[in-house]
Amino acid sequence: MIKKIQIWHAVLILYFIVLLLRFDELISTIELVFKIFQLFVSQPENISSLFSSNVIDQLTSFAIFLMGIIFVIGFRNRIAWLRKKCSLTLFATIILAFIFLYAPILAPYSDNLQFNLPTAKRLAPLSGRYLVKMIDEYSTRSSKSQYQKAEETLFRENVTPDYYLSEILINNQNSIGSESTKVIFLLGTDEYGRDILSRIIYATRYSLLIGIIAIFITGLIGITLGFISGYFGKYADILLNRIAEMFLAVPFIFLVILCVAFLGDSLSTVIIVLGVAGWMSLFKIVRSEVLKLKTRDHIVTSRMIGMTLFNQLAKEFLPLLLPAVLTNLTFQFAYIIIAESSLSFLGITGNYSHSSLGGMIQQGFLNLNEAWWIILFPTLIITLIFYTVYNYADKLRNMGTKQISFTMN
Repeated sequence: MIKKIQIWHAVLILYFIVLLLRFDELISTIELVFKIFQLFVSQPENISSLFSSNVIDQLTSFAIFLMGIIFVIGFRNRIAWLRKKCSLTLFATIILAFIFLYAPILAPYSDNLQFNLPTAKRLAPLSGRYLVKMIDEYSTRSSKSQYQKAEETLFRENVTPDYYLSEILINNQNSIGSESTKVIFLLGTDEYGRDILSRIIYATRYSLLIGIIAIFITGLIGITLGFISGYFGKYADILLNRIAEMFLAVPFIFLVILCVAFLGDSLSTVIIVLGVAGWMSLFKIVRSEVLKLKTRDHIVTSRMIGMTLFNQLAKEFLPLLLPAVLTNLTFQFAYIIIAESSLSFLGITGNYSHSSLGGMIQQGFLNLNEAWWIILFPTLIITLIFYTVYNYADKLRNMGTKQISFTMN
């Protein structure tokens, strides 16, 4: 039965689970959209002040969520890829894609949301608490706008002083003095009373975003310099080879730490450094392939008819380089993820406003005796990412080997 599950089946199953578990979140988002529309009609001059980065993130994820359901249902019979059998690697990829795209919807709370420490500190997985909101005369007067109330229902940024966690329900839920709801921390909380599930969702998204941007920089530099070195040769080849060998003499992680120490530890700097530090191996691969390909008849002909250098790279070289390039970039993506996690673990990344997998592992290491779950779950996520990436890399490498054998024959 499992072998008959197709990709679109797996995607729709995950959509159904999200709808089932996060239905209140989706309804609250719809209410927020409705309030924004009302304000747009009544006060169009103030509409821009409503769109904070968190609101934009929430609405974007919600829009992609709806379009994703429509796309899968509408095109499942038109796109052959959606009808392929869903392997374990593909299913892991779909899960990571859901986390990346729908983090604001999936996460119960903000990744930096701290509940009151005496009650919320180091709660074990599946721990339950009562979230209590005290009601006083000021809150019943409701000086806040309807938009602010709708935004607060999403419960993104913080718990206001009116909220606190209680191990037992002191007041009756229907009493005048308080309102309470039962909350379950599926993966527990850390030493600061933060929900681990929410932090893992945002940390995974953050690590994947860094990896995607950094790998784009790596590919751009490696392909460009490798093509220049292999195509022109002579002095350009000698110079670029010496530079690449100089960088290769330093281990990747040490090179990253050295660059971050000199250039700073901001988020943009870390991404650029991770992207720049890994171009050498791709440069060597592209250079060696270009040296072999540039003497082929169709490439010599394209050069003789006056095709520009960029068109030669895009139309003649790149299709033949693609298997080797994708294989290398896939492995590089895994190295970048572990490098970013290592930097976070060592505490030398300056982006403290976001959770990171390495930072969570560091925190779990310091609290291993009291709370084993803090280190377990981010480690499992990194393992899942590595499993997925390396499976794809092996498949791409096998495809490249078959293509090379076919070309030689």
